[in-house]
Amino acid sequence: MVVSTPPFSVMKKSIEIKLDEKTITVSKLPLGRYAELLKQIKVLPTKLSSFKTLQTNEIVAQLPVLIGEAWPDFMAIIGIATDLKPDEIDNLGLDEAVNIIVAIVEVNNYKDVFDKIKKALARPQVKSTT
Repeated sequence: MVVSTPPFSVMKKSIEIKLDEKTITVSKLPLGRYAELLKQIKVLPTKLSSFKTLQTNEIVAQLPVLIGEAWPDFMAIIGIATDLKPDEIDNLGLDEAVNIIVAIVEVNNYKDVFDKIKKALARPQVKSTT
């Protein structure tokens, strides 16, 4: 008997993040909010261009600098993806902000979505012969 796996992976619908003062839930975003998130993420490369040549371990080492340079953008991303108020976001510790950003990426399956779109756009277009 052949068992086929679906073309998608089972993703968590939410991830709980423990902050110093409370626990928040980062949930999978509805499409409209996801679009807002993607718009905000789109501005990051202009601020983070110096990081594109770094390896993963170097990026992790430079994360405090990265967040420092793009903090308003990260605040907006966290605000879109969570129910935290701006003053709560502003009072997050570095570890908490990183945990929230990682949870947003994971629960919304951003990497897989990006890879699928990139792959679809890379396919050659078939010309109609009508």
